[in-house]
Amino acid sequence: MKLLKKLGRRKSETAKFYQSWGLFLCPFCNKRIEKTLANGKYNNSCGCMRTEHAIKHGLFMIDGKRNPIFTIWYLMRERCKNPKATHYKYYGGRGISVCSEWANDFAIFHKWAIEHGWEKGLQIDRINNDGNYEPLNCRFVTCQINIQNSRIAKLTPEQIVEIRQKYGKSGETYKEFAKHYEVNGGTISNIIRNKTWGNHFSPVKKC
Repeated sequence: MKLLKKLGRRKSETAKFYQSWGLFLCPFCNKRIEKTLANGKYNNSCGCMRTEHAIKHGLFMIDGKRNPIFTIWYLMRERCKNPKATHYKYYGGRGISVCSEWANDFAIFHKWAIEHGWEKGLQIDRINNDGNYEPLNCRFVTCQINIQNSRIAKLTPEQIVEIRQKYGKSGETYKEFAKHYEVNGGTISNIIRNKTWGNHFSPVKKC
């Protein structure tokens, strides 16, 4: 969005630290909105386009609830473009992007999803984990398969066994295990508690 005026540094209602703010102009609805400089420069609109585009095509709501495909589309774009997104470092931080065809038009992504096997509960998965989100590199899979194919789930079956055998005997914490195996503490916790990678090394985590 276009920066109209810098507003100085202040805290938001949720932030615990000061950030630089500005007054921005949305190019689509001409609404003036206050945003942090980082968010204002990152966002193409005040939010009107994401929702209005979906509503225009009758795709935003299904049976009174938000269309789950819209949620997939929104989160896909967020983790590739928003540095503040939870898993940005695994996607946008690695250069992964969403093709312009999908990024700029939810209706096109929705049509592709319906024609390529989307069902409730399935997640979008990149066939080549180093490739972008684009028609020829994407498919819909179960949560379990998505976890197994994820770059985050890079431990071998031998390492899974090793972690379970060592934990409780070595005196190491989740954090220490995580540092040694180059994963996060949550992954170690899920392995120890059998929430991820069961006895036969297939993901059993409930999504």
